[in-house]
Amino acid sequence: ALAGARARERSVADAVASLGCATPADADLRGTAERLREESGALTGLAAEALRQEEDRRRVAHLEQAAAATSRDLAVLVSQLDEVPARLAAARSAVEESALAAARLTQVAGLAAAAGELPRVEASFRVADEARRDAVDGHQGARDALLRVRRERLEGMAVELAGELRSGQACPVCGSAEHPAPARPLLETVTAADEDAAAEVEQRAADRRARAEQEAQKLEVRLAHLREQLGDRSPDELDREHRAVAALAGRVEARQAELAGLEGQVEAALERRGRLERDLERAGAQRDELAAAVEEREARLEEARGDFPDVVARRAHLSDLADALTDLHARRVAAAEDAERLAEQRLEVSRLAAGAGFADVAEALAAARPDAAVAALEERVRRAEHGRAAAESTLVELADLDPAAVVDVAGAEARFRA
Repeated sequence: ALAGARARERSVADAVASLGCATPADADLRGTAERLREESGALTGLAAEALRQEEDRRRVAHLEQAAAATSRDLAVLVSQLDEVPARLAAARSAVEESALAAARLTQVAGLAAAAGELPRVEASFRVADEARRDAVDGHQGARDALLRVRRERLEGMAVELAGELRSGQACPVCGSAEHPAPARPLLETVTAADEDAAAEVEQRAADRRARAEQEAQKLEVRLAHLREQLGDRSPDELDREHRAVAALAGRVEARQAELAGLEGQVEAALERRGRLERDLERAGAQRDELAAAVEEREARLEEARGDFPDVVARRAHLSDLADALTDLHARRVAAAEDAERLAEQRLEVSRLAAGAGFADVAEALAAARPDAAVAALEERVRRAEHGRAAAESTLVELADLDPAAVVDVAGAEARFRA
């Protein structure tokens, strides 16, 4: 039993030595274990901080990645915004161009219509001018005919008067009593009805001439106005200008909508840039604050971990070493108790041998033992083994018992002998 206890003690001592701790025989194993547990407990908070340190390092890396991504997005957005002034200027210029075209459209349309009307007016004027010349010629002919009829009518009236003249009577026209060359009768005499008919024809010709001259004058005035309005520009040129201005004017609403959309996009981009700048500033501040905390904590953890990879490893080592020292203490106590019981048992055996008349135990062992004596000795050995087992069980239960505590040895001995 003692050899087994010694072996277990050596095994635990080797385990303690593997943890880097010397264990001399007079070492205060329990005190050292308690001190190591206190030290391990003091590292509990730092161990939690070590775990927090890793989490904060990941957060710092995440913030740096987020800041880098935000910086890239901001750079792209700023680059796009750099192109905005030119795009806005182009869009506003396009809107202004269409607005000016819309304002000019009525004038240009009028010019185009005048250009289209000019050939028709020119043709109509040519026809009207020809009709005017015909009417003038016709009126002139009718007037000449009227004058001829009137002359012939006057001549016919002279014949009539000549027929009424009498020698010695005064002429009703000139008052002379002599009539040397009276008018001769004509073959065809023009009457008043003939004069009236010629006058009516002349009047109709005059009316026709007046209408023709009025129409020609109206068309001439219109033609002069159109030519003055168009100047030296050709109808084709004015038609092309009209189509171009109409096309630009027709796009004014679309261009205004395009400008409004672009301005809305610019406003949204500016808001996003402000948001990204705020996010970048906030992420940078959080990163700096967290990095400072990580650096300060790292200094404390570096000091606390000692030669170990981290504080958690050192705390686990201290805890394991404290447990091993406690176990070694218990093994040494058990071995000491086994040695003490063995000494007591040897003393008892010597006393019994002396009581049996032997000089010592060796002599008693050398003597032949009858079967009854052997049986009695075996019974005593079994009882001793039973007692040892009970003692070892008690020692296991009292592993944490303070060695300085007072033990009822007499009672234990009485129970052992019972």
